[in-house]
Formats: sequence, structure tokens, C-alpha cells
Amino acid sequence: MKNLGSLIILIILLATACESSPDLNKETTAMIYVDRLFLKEKYGAREDSLVVKLDSMFLSYNTTQAVFDSSMRYYMSNDKRLDEFFDIADAYVDSLKVNPKR
Repeated sequence: MKNLGSLIILIILLATACESSPDLNKETTAMIYVDRLFLKEKYGAREDSLVVKLDSMFLSYNTTQAVFDSSMRYYMSNDKRLDEFFDIADAYVDSLKVNPKR
């Protein structure tokens, strides 16, 4: 019975230790998320233009779609992280209203 308890604790420790941190920090991921939404809204009907603009945006953040997607999965996997992520995204949208970069 003692071994079973130790095994359960080991499994829990391994499961929590295996969750790796994202390649992009929360702030950068949130900014890319918002910029991506704006680009999809603006160029969504023109797929060629959208692809070019998205590629350019990822290049400006020195990252890729795959890295962004991986980071998003990380933040979406936990309610607390996701809430913090959207707080940062909201603040970024508010900052764009004050100082538009487009």
C-alpha cells in the first residue's frame, strides 16, 4: 500500500514537471494574437495578402506560426494563465487605441 501512495505521488510530480514553459512570453504572445486578429479582419477576404501580412508580422516578432501556436496551447491549457493572457491582450488593444501603429 505504501508503494501505491509513492507511485501516485511520483506520477503527479512527473505530470506537473513535464509541462514545459512556452517559447514566447505572455506579453509577446498576446500582442501577436491581437495583431493577427486585426490582420485577419483587414485582409481576410484576400488570402494572398493575408498570408504575406501574417508572414511579415511573425518576422517582425522574430518567431513563427508554429511557435505562436505552441505558446497559445500552453496559455490555453490553464484557466489562470488564460485569464492573465487576455488581460494583457486587452491592455494591448487599449494601448493601440491611444497610440495606433497602423
